Amino acid sequence: MKSRLARTATVLAALAVTVLVIFPLLFGPGVEDPSTRFPDNPFSLEVKISNENLTPLTNLEYYCEPVQIELANGVKIPDVKVVNQGRITRFRGRKAITVRCETAYIIDAPIKNAEFKLALKYRTYPWPSDRTSEYRFAAVVDASGHVTKWVRK
Repeated sequence: MKSRLARTATVLAALAVTVLVIFPLLFGPGVEDPSTRFPDNPFSLEVKISNENLTPLTNLEYYCEPVQIELANGVKIPDVKVVNQGRITRFRGRKAITVRCETAYIIDAPIKNAEFKLALKYRTYPWPSDRTSEYRFAAVVDASGHVTKWVRK
């Protein structure tokens, strides 16, 4: 009887260590594919960031920036301003937030290609070190040079 109780306690302790200590190391935040584009600003997209773990993420910082915008005539637009960034001090486990990525101004000229980068910096409980993740999203452009949707690269 004692050995059965000791085995059960050992299994439960190993399970708790796995879920609370090992999983946060292996699994960071999840990022879903972008939603459909916004008619008012074709260079705008929404992305859902989720914490798949049971433990919270702390000091989550997100930064969304346009990496490349090239017009249909071959001109590359340099120094596109970033308008989306933020910080969440405690991002609870099994929760999600929606982040919008967009440029500071609306580009209505036909384009050849465009790309956004979403950078995440965070800490996983109980580990004190910072971790980072990057996700890239590319524009799907129709024959007339307009953004029809955004896809994850």
